Amino acid sequence: MANDTETPNTESAPAPASEAAKPKKQKVSDRIVLDASGEEADTYVGATGILYKSVSEPGTEARIYFKTPTAGLPDGVSPLPQDMIEALAAFGALTLAGNVTNVIRNGTPKADGPQTEKEALDAWLADLYAGNWTKASGEVEPGLGLLAEAVARTLSDNDKKDRTSPESIAKVKDWLAGLDKDARKKWRGDLRVKRHQTAIQNERATKNAANVTAALPDAPTDI
Repeated sequence: MANDTETPNTESAPAPASEAAKPKKQKVSDRIVLDASGEEADTYVGATGILYKSVSEPGTEARIYFKTPTAGLPDGVSPLPQDMIEALAAFGALTLAGNVTNVIRNGTPKADGPQTEKEALDAWLADLYAGNWTKASGEVEPGLGLLAEAVARTLSDNDKKDRTSPESIAKVKDWLAGLDKDARKKWRGDLRVKRHQTAIQNERATKNAANVTAALPDAPTDI
């Protein structure tokens, strides 16, 4: 005899659309910076050009050169005209400036980093003039100058040999420039090097602040 009692539905109801897992974004392109030899670079600084490769449409790519790599240009290819290079620089600079300030507007500023858009832009500009690249996330990627100084201090810590002179740092810089990108990446990622990099940046910030003569922003008198 059939049971005419309604069987409870024990299956979970489907999650509302707002709670459903969002589909993971698929990679649509490879964006590669080209170094002095025309190969994939590990930093934007000193780029010879770029290679954009579509993943969603295989076989579609754009290879652009700003200057001739040491290996020479492919047949039928020439560097962009200077005014087009400058146009790309203007577009990229405005885009990155927006990314740097977006970290402040839409993210959570780091406790030891810029807290306002002005501070973020000022720090970004200071790093550009010092030869250091700032990623869209706001993280500073040391240029060879800062990296060489940090590596020199790290090596000095290790063997107690003084490498603080400009000549010694220049020698370390030349050595780093001759490494392949994977070897340089290891030095950039070393926590001891990062510690010295931060210390050097803080020293420079302290020195710059000591020369500021402008009045402080307004503050209440009862604090």
